[in-house]
Amino acid sequence: MALVMPLFPRRKADTPTFDLGPEADHIKQLVQTFDQLPDFQVDSLAAQTLDAERAAVIDQADTNLPYADAVRDYAGTTGDALWRARDAAEDAGRVHTFSRLPERFAKNPKALTAAALAARGLFTRPLIGTAGYTQADYDTLTGPWRRVIGSIHPDDPDAPTTPGHLTQVWEHA
Repeated sequence: MALVMPLFPRRKADTPTFDLGPEADHIKQLVQTFDQLPDFQVDSLAAQTLDAERAAVIDQADTNLPYADAVRDYAGTTGDALWRARDAAEDAGRVHTFSRLPERFAKNPKALTAAALAARGLFTRPLIGTAGYTQADYDTLTGPWRRVIGSIHPDDPDAPTTPGHLTQVWEHA
């Protein structure tokens, strides 16, 4: 019996596929909205995530800034929310598929953090109340986007108010 070789070997698709879960349509809408944002909203998103301040305090280790403690607290709160979102997704058997999604936001890197956090929040929105993931975690992840751009899900309540640690940093910056 002769071994039959395919004329064209199978190959993977050039574009990756993502399992965006039940909130896929909302995540896609977020990406489309982000691509069309005017510069002032991009700047506002970057400010809401303390982009420049985090770089100074965390990346450059400038701990003498008057707002350093507030920035570290913000980074810690956000990081904790991301870990709980990841744990909830893993407990639900959902693959967290955001390892390459931020590449789509590369043309506006100043606000990448806010857009990526909002997308991750949407991805895990159905899992609020599981594995320690709370509404407060979701509000932390989606808050910058919701405060600047608006709602990202029709069932979301009004945007969470700006946390005190953000306004404290802005007063010192």
